[in-house]
Amino acid sequence: MAVTPSASFSLTLRIRLENEAGMLNDVTSAITGAGGSITAIDTVNADGNQIVRDIAVDARSREHWDQIIGAVMSGPAEDPRKGRPDLPDAQAAAILQALSREASARPADAGQFLGEWKKK
Repeated sequence: MAVTPSASFSLTLRIRLENEAGMLNDVTSAITGAGGSITAIDTVNADGNQIVRDIAVDARSREHWDQIIGAVMSGPAEDPRKGRPDLPDAQAAAILQALSREASARPADAGQFLGEWKKK
């Protein structure tokens, strides 16, 4: 018999999203796709083009938390030029590299990050 998500393993995810149609749906679909049960969604702050939400989720276990969080975070990092259009390409690339989901793709240390940051 499958274990059902329970309030005993509840977690709250604080998510900052672009205030655009479909963004919340992407997150909730990832949570339910990973087997989480959404019990509440609250707006924490809405400021201009972004909105911060708290999403309460019941899981099956602490290990299940990792699966849910991983599903939510599996999408690519957003281009930082969306919020800072004046950011030079090299610096945007350095930020995206540092935010890579794959540890092997991230800079090994601050010196390597700085080298990427200074590229023109």
